[in-house]
Amino acid sequence: MNKNEIFKKSTTHMIKQGKQALDGKCMYRSRQGLQCAIGCLIRDEDYDPMMEGREVSWLKRHDLLPDYLNVDLVFLSDLQDLHDEHFKNGINSRFLDQMKNIAEKWEIPTKYRPKQIK
Repeated sequence: MNKNEIFKKSTTHMIKQGKQALDGKCMYRSRQGLQCAIGCLIRDEDYDPMMEGREVSWLKRHDLLPDYLNVDLVFLSDLQDLHDEHFKNGINSRFLDQMKNIAEKWEIPTKYRPKQIK
């Protein structure tokens, strides 16, 4: 997947899900079946419970980040931060502004952006 596809899938997922994936803390996959901005990108066969509580850079260093997510780690960290820090109160103007900032920072074309931030 390229960063445009990752951005579209991740942000569309968060908007559709409407809330954070939490089990006391942010999770890639919660017991309630919710997934974070990065967790929704990880195929079931590539998911490992050892991922939980770790940043994407840790996953990369420990060979737990799937090859199909081999894009800029800062980009993935921006998406992880969007979920963990800016999605606490669901979809609001702060969350949408931060999503737009990420799209502009990484030059995500409009066609890959959710309609809320085009």
